[in-house]
Amino acid sequence: MLQRRVTVLALLVGYACLAKAELLRGKPAVNGTVADQLAKAPHSAPGRSPKLLNASQLVVPHQLMDVSLGPFDTSSLACGACFKSFTKKGDSPAGPVAPLCLCYSMPGGKGHEMFCSTMKTAVTHVKNKKGCRCVEKDFEAMGATTCKAIE
Repeated sequence: MLQRRVTVLALLVGYACLAKAELLRGKPAVNGTVADQLAKAPHSAPGRSPKLLNASQLVVPHQLMDVSLGPFDTSSLACGACFKSFTKKGDSPAGPVAPLCLCYSMPGGKGHEMFCSTMKTAVTHVKNKKGCRCVEKDFEAMGATTCKAIE
């Protein structure tokens, strides 16, 4: 019976020490609340809202990244590179990334650039940049890879 009381007393003292340690920590000086972070977050453009990963980290987009592949001498070479690309063909287990993407070629600063996308809006984007849609093994051109204008 005495041993039980000593064990219970030891547990209570242990928990009391932990509770005091929690009280000593106090409120974090840096983090604050999520509402405070949202109020302080910069909103530089409409529609650009900050992304909260957790209560202590606030991520705000800063710039747009553009990745292009090229330049190629002709649109046919850009199309050929697109059809053989990791995005379209790929190697297991990581690829292919988007085997159903459509290949496009767009004129760039020093030549043609390839572009592969599954999005419907890509057609308008490529058309606005005076690009064309790639055709692999075009039988009208004796099986060569060609690039047809977007109508």
